[in-house]
Amino acid sequence: MTERVHRGGEATPEAVDELLDALRGLEVGAPALEAGLARLFAAGPPAYPVLVDRLASEDEEDLALALHALKRAPAPDVVPLLLAFLRADETPALGKGLALAVLEHHGLDTTDPALFSATLDLEAIWEAQGRRQPESTDQHDP
Repeated sequence: MTERVHRGGEATPEAVDELLDALRGLEVGAPALEAGLARLFAAGPPAYPVLVDRLASEDEEDLALALHALKRAPAPDVVPLLLAFLRADETPALGKGLALAVLEHHGLDTTDPALFSATLDLEAIWEAQGRRQPESTDQHDP
């Protein structure tokens, strides 16, 4: 398993893919999975697009890993990526369903038509739902 997700100080998509490949099939709660997710979250926002892209996979292990990790990732970092994923024409139906589950987990009302508006204002949606936007942290502990 890769010890580093960073190359030259910035997380690269290749390094994130390598880490995610190494985590496939590990049981939730396994020390190796927890250590790998800690490395992924330490890489921060540059790692999350690769993780969201895994929702387009047809592989059950990729989907399970992506779902688990995205639910634990900071909402302000992953919600916009998930919304873009939902709007993409080529997104598979199963991936859309899992993205909706993650959005709901992060507190969005997935039945709200405003969620799919072309002019999406996340702060207004959270406010209308009586929630406040979660704070993004520099330390992304699982």
